[in-house]
Amino acid sequence: MNEYKLTEPSAVLAELNEAIEDDFFSVIQSKGCIKYWGDVLDNLTESQYSEYISWSNIEKFESIHYLEAIFLLLGLPTRFLLEHKEFDLYNSPYSKDCSDDGIRGVFTNTIECQALERSHQDWISDEPYGGSRGNNFDVSSFIEWSLKKGFTEKINNTNKNELSDSPLGRYNDYRGWAKVHNTISTVVALELYEGKLKSTSSILKDNNFYKKLSEKLVPKERDGKDKPQPKTLKNYVSEYNNPPKK
Repeated sequence: MNEYKLTEPSAVLAELNEAIEDDFFSVIQSKGCIKYWGDVLDNLTESQYSEYISWSNIEKFESIHYLEAIFLLLGLPTRFLLEHKEFDLYNSPYSKDCSDDGIRGVFTNTIECQALERSHQDWISDEPYGGSRGNNFDVSSFIEWSLKKGFTEKINNTNKNELSDSPLGRYNDYRGWAKVHNTISTVVALELYEGKLKSTSSILKDNNFYKKLSEKLVPKERDGKDKPQPKTLKNYVSEYNNPPKK
């Protein structure tokens, strides 16, 4: 059975976090709607889901739902969809009064989602999630399309060992997941920083900045208490901004 991996990590969670922090609360008045999307972000960034459909086991399945395909392309855990079947990117999952088009657009306006929408793949009738996109893709066709468009690549014995060296580590491993979470949290915090300090190093070393950021960080080890220090976070950001060349 073949395994695959994304060619580039997605920044969708960082963009979702930034959108919520930036102007979400001023646009949406419904407290329930605000809580809903806050919970979505927390679930996608802070929960470590057990494997469901992934690029390492996708060939075990004959069909894949449209939302599952999007989550795979964006590097998000598909088990989230299994546990939150109300989630829908094309209709407000919370209520009709939830004017959250901009937030859902963080997902639907990505290159991955736009390319998938315009792909010429045959739909298979089915509807396990959501309401407006209740259709499945044939897995073989979806994999072939993702390879052809450059979103994924097949893993061979050589690059299978290289996964742990990617800038965001392996998602299914706790330390890799923690690195993903802490990297994204740091990148977002740096983008939102409006102080006078200029360099990444000086900002991370600022006690007030790091104290606030530390509240969003998780321990580096599953049962540990130590969170990454400024020097480590600086390395995470550097790796994120400068992925290894192929």
